[in-house]
Amino acid sequence: MFVYVDDVDATLARLRGHAPVLREAADMPWGERIAYLADPDDNPVAIAAPISG
Repeated sequence: MFVYVDDVDATLARLRGHAPVLREAADMPWGERIAYLADPDDNPVAIAAPISG
């Protein structure tokens, strides 16, 4: 599942400690910044936002 947010880094900081981080935030070549967390059932959830600038 992908959840689009305004700021991946800020959202990741808020969720850190509440959900396991599976993959730290990184810029993707197609123009999005993405991080992966696990939901309560250990399913991967991506948080994403367009790269600004």
